Amino acid sequence: MKIIVLQGSPRLNGNTAVLASEFAAGMKAGGAEVEVMNLADKKIGPCDACNQCECGERDFCVHQDDMTNVMKAVKKADAVVAATPVWWTGMSSQMKIFIDRLYGYKTKDYFGGKPLFLITAYFEEYEEDAPLPGEKIAAYTFQSIADFAGMDFVGHLRSDPAKGSVITDSKMMVHTFNTGKRFAGVLDKVAEN
Repeated sequence: MKIIVLQGSPRLNGNTAVLASEFAAGMKAGGAEVEVMNLADKKIGPCDACNQCECGERDFCVHQDDMTNVMKAVKKADAVVAATPVWWTGMSSQMKIFIDRLYGYKTKDYFGGKPLFLITAYFEEYEEDAPLPGEKIAAYTFQSIADFAGMDFVGHLRSDPAKGSVITDSKMMVHTFNTGKRFAGVLDKVAEN
């Protein structure tokens, strides 16, 4: 079972990256082969709506950048984990650019039939005054992508580290590791059937 983790935070030691790494460690402990791709390390230009791809019909993009290699890795994977911080009311810029660039790909050919799991990290400072539904918007977006691409949206790990750093929250770290391990185990059982 090969799983790709698309890590969408530019802060490679931040909460999202830490959670993605711990989730990946759990999946490895569950027997999965895991590749973590930090989208911030990739040169992926934004979609400029030139429509040369004909909305994915040509499976071609005028941007010859790292998106090609990311999508090759996605195609080889049996499952996808997306990890993003929640900024304002949505995902990170790095994850959003990746998603916008899906416009140029035959997404069902790359994602179809694969389970999708989402990890979000956010800090809800204004919860009492004016709650921002960012993590719900991110989840809705990924659910919509899964529906469109023929994926199965199988879970969402949410973290709101009130004290700032998730790494000091041992309970959350154990939960993240165990959730990753269970995810790999479930996928392994599905692959056997």
